[in-house]
Amino acid sequence: MKQDATTPEAEAQFDEVLAALGPDVKRSQMMGRPCITTGGKMVACLTQDRLAVKLGRDSDVFASALRLDGAMVFEPGPGRQFKDWVAVPLSEADEWVRLAVAAVEHQRG
Repeated sequence: MKQDATTPEAEAQFDEVLAALGPDVKRSQMMGRPCITTGGKMVACLTQDRLAVKLGRDSDVFASALRLDGAMVFEPGPGRQFKDWVAVPLSEADEWVRLAVAAVEHQRG
């Protein structure tokens, strides 16, 4: 499997997250990954079986997301961290909508 390849289960969950966010967010493709944008800015993306969300490294929601089992700072490539982003595994998918909403709110300021 390619590093960025997604799983069918993760794709289905990603579609549910997108549907929960409403009409002012868009599904797009960036960095070879399905992503969610608002105002032309990427706020979340799917990579393998993880949802990566931009939360802001100094936020409480960032800290709580990192405490989820298997969550980590998002690395879109080897040795390259997006320090404002957390990648949350499919095993914690019940948190994906909450985190995606927080990422949209963070982007909107």
